[in-house]
Amino acid sequence: MLLHTSNLMPKNIVLIISLDTKGPEAEYIKNSIEAQQNNVTIIDTSSLREPQLKCQVSSDEIAKAAGFYSGIHGLAKLDRKKASEIMANGVTKIVEKLYKDGKLDGIISIGGAMGTFVGTAAMRTLPIGVPKIMVSSMASGDMKQYVGSKDIIMFNSVTDIVGGLNRVNRRILANAAKAISAMACVDIQYDVQRPLVGVTSFGILQDQIIQIKNALEKEGYEFAAFHGYWGRTSLDELVESGVVNGGVIDVAISGLYELLGVDGTIIGSGGLEAAGKMGLPHIIVPGGADLFSVPIPIPPKFKKRKYHFHNPSLPLVRATADELLPLAKFMCEKINKSEGPTAVIIPLKGFSIYGKEGGPLFDSEADMTFISKLKSGLKSNIRYLEVDMHINDPEFAHIIMEVFFEIAQRRRQN
Repeated sequence: MLLHTSNLMPKNIVLIISLDTKGPEAEYIKNSIEAQQNNVTIIDTSSLREPQLKCQVSSDEIAKAAGFYSGIHGLAKLDRKKASEIMANGVTKIVEKLYKDGKLDGIISIGGAMGTFVGTAAMRTLPIGVPKIMVSSMASGDMKQYVGSKDIIMFNSVTDIVGGLNRVNRRILANAAKAISAMACVDIQYDVQRPLVGVTSFGILQDQIIQIKNALEKEGYEFAAFHGYWGRTSLDELVESGVVNGGVIDVAISGLYELLGVDGTIIGSGGLEAAGKMGLPHIIVPGGADLFSVPIPIPPKFKKRKYHFHNPSLPLVRATADELLPLAKFMCEKINKSEGPTAVIIPLKGFSIYGKEGGPLFDSEADMTFISKLKSGLKSNIRYLEVDMHINDPEFAHIIMEVFFEIAQRRRQN
């Protein structure tokens, strides 16, 4: 149930902005937030010249927090890359302390390339659920590097954030100020007694996911789905922070390809380890292991491969045996670290709707190569089960849940 608490007490909104170039915008945002009966703490990231507006945290304080003691005048002598790294480091530490001290209920930042880098770096240190808004001239592009695994809302500034206020950016900045105020003034209640289970998901596994959801809720669990490509790091974070405390069911694992280089070397972190590290029940199913996404236009090296358009903007390429072998090795290395009850369940008739017999990405030989490598690489304490079904067969979801409830019960008994 949502509870609006704006009438109870003012909220503390942190504004990160460069006051040497964006003084009018900062003042407009500040006044808009204060008009909603909330307080504003301005963190000034100026690095070129003196600020145009009074702040609560100066550039000199930010630099000092980052271990750089030459202040704004010293920052002005550095190249923009180094200066932005120092600013991001210092702002992050200040924001972390404000949140720890109960002086941050929401955070908003306005900026271009440098401002977006600094503002979102600080936002990514805050827990999921803390309101975060970045008003950015970069927001119409790829935001993955800025958002990461966090719930950062990107507002496209439309106009560049330079030269003061105009009829376009006034409305956008007012919208952002009203939004962060409203978000900070919302509280929620939920049943903390129900254990929460995180489930990785794809749209092509929708029927299975719904069956899993229904089975979990019937047994008193709460269910949360995370996209198999983009939600994995968020799930890891929520597991490690104790929010997801009932277990993890990894049905969709294609996102692991993003952590592997073309030669099978590890280029990223996360995935398949958090549940085991926390001792939670963990089920792993190789949903989508037979395919991975590529950008449009399809890169030339994939055009002679088997591929299929899941939708007009998402081409999926069939994974070869040479790509599946390092994936299996990678999975074993992660799964074998588990300190909790863990089970791997293999649907022998295919890992996706497109990879089943008769489908556009069918390759049973590559699948069996993957299965053999995975099976041989798992430690004996990891339960391993092969099922003569396709991953989308209704009965397969029942088997997943039978095993999950079994290992969850074993954990409770221990």
